[in-house]
Amino acid sequence: SLKRHLAHGLNLDANYTWAHETDDGINILTGAYQNSHDPNGDYASGDIDVRHNFTLGAVWDVPTIESIPAIFGKGWLMTSLIQARSGLPVNIALSGPFLGIDQLRPNLVPGASITPSGYSVPFNQFNFAAFQAPGSGQYGDLGRNAGRGPGYTQIDLGLSKRAHITERWQVQLGGQMFNLLNHPNFSNPSGLLNDAHFGESTSTVGNKVGPGTSRQVQLFAKFIF
Repeated sequence: SLKRHLAHGLNLDANYTWAHETDDGINILTGAYQNSHDPNGDYASGDIDVRHNFTLGAVWDVPTIESIPAIFGKGWLMTSLIQARSGLPVNIALSGPFLGIDQLRPNLVPGASITPSGYSVPFNQFNFAAFQAPGSGQYGDLGRNAGRGPGYTQIDLGLSKRAHITERWQVQLGGQMFNLLNHPNFSNPSGLLNDAHFGESTSTVGNKVGPGTSRQVQLFAKFIF
């Protein structure tokens, strides 16, 4: 974490986290143990494992410029937030779970890479040819959550103006723009080999302000007393 108060009313707050979360707790709604008699066989990076997470917040109390009208030169505040993180794990399996029945994972072809040479988001994120079904009565040697989904980045920007109505009352008018660049943040691709969309992200991570919205603008008025 780094906080700096710079000249001319500019404040920066940067945060970076490296982490590695591991567990054997599968999500019972979207998966199942490969071998329910051996939960340790599913010990791997957890579903919420985010290796790299970075945020940068900036607040600029715009200095007063005496040579221009007060409406343009006093009480302006500009804010910005940049968020970036690496992708979440994806469990690669032969098919989806059914009523908690053991969910088989494939074998990894020796020397093959999970990531295709023509990797692209949202399509072609996993190498289908790198996997093969295990023999009858056998479990696949591919570990749980062996795949990794796309990363996430978003830039937000805000601008507001505060003015006195009376000595006691103030009004703050402004606007905020979320996902300034309208950058699409895709959800995890399908990790099911029997899915026609294997290795493809078919949606974005969300449409709410904050967690992956498309570009959205909101205006606000705040009374301060």
